[in-house]
Amino acid sequence: HHVRNHHAPKTFGPEARVIETSVAPADAHEYDVVLVGKNSTRVAMNAKIRKALGYAGDLPEPGERIVCLRNNKKYAIFNGMLATVLAVHADDRMDVPEIDVVDDDDKVTKGIRFAPEQFGCEDRLDDVSRKRGLFDFGYALTVHKSQGSSWKRVLVLEWIHRDTSAARWRYTAATRAEQELVYCVSPRRTTR
Repeated sequence: HHVRNHHAPKTFGPEARVIETSVAPADAHEYDVVLVGKNSTRVAMNAKIRKALGYAGDLPEPGERIVCLRNNKKYAIFNGMLATVLAVHADDRMDVPEIDVVDDDDKVTKGIRFAPEQFGCEDRLDDVSRKRGLFDFGYALTVHKSQGSSWKRVLVLEWIHRDTSAARWRYTAATRAEQELVYCVSPRRTTR
């Protein structure tokens, strides 16, 4: 409620800490999710976390976290759904690669035809056939995409545009944490 009342974030014990930094903590890969304000930060953090976890390449690998970017009735997947990759089927004989996932409710969906070119993009590719699933890496999410979800350990990178009204953004970001919140504020941002 502190940030909702237009106050700057502040530390409230070990479970809610504020750090002034313009560099992501080295242990960002250890959090359940990293919440950011801009898509460029999301893409950069997903790449950094994947590297720290030992993943490489343009496509996700089994065990990786992904997020669905648009609803698809055929596969019963929805925008904002988080899942873990079980398998990726992509070879020269396939015209469209497929992915098998398990969502956070333990529902397994196999054979989702997907757009590999979406991974690592700042913007959603709206010109892709609606018959294909759209996914991106799901280690770092925008606060907007995180609405309605919560995690035990959350890292927030408040590197948002200085003209952004921060009170609502901060409240949404802070309330995604169930147990621990580490909130990083850029020293360049003036508090509003």
